[in-house]
Amino acid sequence: MNIILNFKEIVRQYVAPHRRQPNRLAWLWGLIDLDSVWATFAAWRAYYRYKVHVTSQQGSLLGHLRNLFGRGIVIKSYSGMYLEVGLNSEPAHMVIFNPYREVALEGESQSAFDGADFVIYVPSGVDISNMGEEIERYKLADKTFKIIQR
Repeated sequence: MNIILNFKEIVRQYVAPHRRQPNRLAWLWGLIDLDSVWATFAAWRAYYRYKVHVTSQQGSLLGHLRNLFGRGIVIKSYSGMYLEVGLNSEPAHMVIFNPYREVALEGESQSAFDGADFVIYVPSGVDISNMGEEIERYKLADKTFKIIQR
């Protein structure tokens, strides 16, 4: 549940026009001071909701890295080098493949990754040490990665 409070609107809605005496309004306008506290809490809550939803999955991690370090970051994984081919008995076995997609031949993908499970291509000018720390925070324990600057 995502509750958003607008204290000025709350005061306006809960006090009928004929009950808006100066003393009552003065007490209720004291709630307006809570507006800055609420704004601070709402910013904190939005930040940590974002952080909770970042995982080691390729799309989630890629989106997070692009938010932090800018566009131009590409993640390639070892498992992404294989084509998914269905069986003839499956109803949707005909798939149109991108003709420019890289396909790994036997043993070729391991040499491209040099023993790493996934490779991150970053544009020049990105701080690789900060990026490495951020990836270490979210990657799975047994996975290795390599950062290549273009």
